[in-house]
Amino acid sequence: MEQANNKNQEETGKLYCDMGNFKGFTVQNNIDSVNKLYFGLGLRLSDTPYIYKNEEDGNIYLGAYIFKIIPENLNNTKNIYLPANCLNLTFYHNNMIFFIKPNNELSLYKLKNDSITYYNFEPQYSSKKETPKKIKLKNKDELKIEKNKIKEISDKLVQIDKKSLNTTYETLCYILKNDLKETLLGKSKELNSKMFYFIKIDELEFTCEIEKDSKEIDSVGHILEPINVINEEIPFTKGIEKLIKYVELKNAKDKSAEDYIKNDFKCPILYKNFKEEIIPSNKAILCEIKGGFAIKDVAKQIEKRIKFIHNCLFNEGEKPEYFIGIVNVYSKNVDKLEIFPD
Repeated sequence: MEQANNKNQEETGKLYCDMGNFKGFTVQNNIDSVNKLYFGLGLRLSDTPYIYKNEEDGNIYLGAYIFKIIPENLNNTKNIYLPANCLNLTFYHNNMIFFIKPNNELSLYKLKNDSITYYNFEPQYSSKKETPKKIKLKNKDELKIEKNKIKEISDKLVQIDKKSLNTTYETLCYILKNDLKETLLGKSKELNSKMFYFIKIDELEFTCEIEKDSKEIDSVGHILEPINVINEEIPFTKGIEKLIKYVELKNAKDKSAEDYIKNDFKCPILYKNFKEEIIPSNKAILCEIKGGFAIKDVAKQIEKRIKFIHNCLFNEGEKPEYFIGIVNVYSKNVDKLEIFPD
């Protein structure tokens, strides 16, 4: 199967672009982190397409093209995250192949048992001030493809959801270029605003949205040794209360303050959404380090990062299972923390 996949790549051409200064490196320095003892083994970013290091600022980012298929009734939106190093924006869902052309028009191929129908839609952009209009489809065409070729394409598509991210992407690119005669992109696409397309095909009616998103992260890697935390879930409200109480006891030189920092980070835990007391070794983890913050902003930030990671299709062993936030708050500023309901 791997040999067949390599052959597909050769016949399709270049499909990926270099992201940052990690792509192709065989040796990488350990990613800087809070504690080398527990968190010193960096992920190979060149093999983790959703995480990359930016050459210009030297920072590490989570990045992806986000493709949403939103039904007319707004229920059960499908989210597909494609790594930022993929040159071609192509997706497969519900017997339909989606492809964003170089001019930003959307090619949609609807597959049936014995036919493939091509639809072409013009984009709209979120940067425009006027209310978006439901533009009618630009073109529709029944493709003249032999039935045995349609079956061959269908057989490939049946299997791709069971395969890796790269195999799925490369298979779609192969079909687009060699079977559907689309012109693939030769360089990465810059998206300066959200694009969306209104789709109405027979009984189907939905909106497609696509945008590029990236989120800076402080550290990423594998845990070298198990980390002891605390055996309970901690919502933000409770975490803030614990932090305020810890500072109060510490300022009073009360030894019971130590009860609030009985973890390997030696600091109060502001937020924890799992009950386990120990984070096992060899788990991928993201770490955020803050010198001070607005609580509501941090809450939203964590929710967005967790949602982002949840929708990404990482390779085995590379998906971060834990998100750690560490904050350095001076005691004199603790009264600036605001309490808010969960």
